[in-house]
Amino acid sequence: MPLKIKLAARWSALMCAPLFACSAQATVVTVASDVSNITHVSSSSTLTGSFDINPSAATLGFSSPMSVTSATLSFQFGDNTDPYSTTSGYTGGSRLAQGATTCGSTLSSCVEHYYWIDQYGTTNSDPIETARVTVGGQTADASSPYHLTTVGPYLTAQGYTSCNFLGCGFVPTTRSDCGAWLGTTFCTGPWPVYLENWTYYSAYDGNFSLSITLDAAGLLDLGSDGLLDFSIGALVGNFNFLSASMTADISERTGDPVDPIDPIDPIDPNPPVDVPEPAAPAMFFAALVALAIQRKVRPTGN
Repeated sequence: MPLKIKLAARWSALMCAPLFACSAQATVVTVASDVSNITHVSSSSTLTGSFDINPSAATLGFSSPMSVTSATLSFQFGDNTDPYSTTSGYTGGSRLAQGATTCGSTLSSCVEHYYWIDQYGTTNSDPIETARVTVGGQTADASSPYHLTTVGPYLTAQGYTSCNFLGCGFVPTTRSDCGAWLGTTFCTGPWPVYLENWTYYSAYDGNFSLSITLDAAGLLDLGSDGLLDFSIGALVGNFNFLSASMTADISERTGDPVDPIDPIDPIDPNPPVDVPEPAAPAMFFAALVALAIQRKVRPTGN
């Protein structure tokens, strides 16, 4: 393609910016993928699917190949499929805590109440889930959101139920508080024992999503036949694929098919430019110098 025609083509393309009117107007279409039902994805499986904009384009009077100026893919995932891994046990030493003080009708009738606390915790955790989506040469990852829920603390009296002919009753577990001074042991109590419970829910479960904006190569691929393939794998963990959709700006393709190297000039992406050979002027100058030298040194006849 001559250089002047190519520059004119580039100027024509620039004139199709939003501030100018063009003959081919882009229309927004949204389509769902061909994978519509909930599909479980794990590290040992790969889910494949595709988008097809041809039916939507046909209703607009377009047919492949067509021009696609932009496209965004949206993927939805869910992770509520794994049970928690649970770890329980004592988390610290026992401590003596002071409870309420009860008083009678006289000043000397007040009694201070104490109780022992044994700390105990239960941790419920769900491992992280990460989806990897591949579209052409593009790859993107999305992870399940993290949340931490804490329940507690709450106290539970320790003991057992004892029954006899008079009925049943709760027998608390008690523990004395003893110390030594000058070789003598002093003890107070015994005091009831309570369990201080904490429950932690550390999880990545829940719905999460991923969005991909197609690059130039993906747009050309989509516009060539109206189809676009994708694959989904579990980079970490496992999850459910819920749905996927694509929103694209499409218009009728005019002129020759677009070349992926140079969309403005599909026929000749690298046209030669007529430039004088760099050696020609030098050779001409050298010839003139040689001629001048020859005349200067020419011998004179006798």
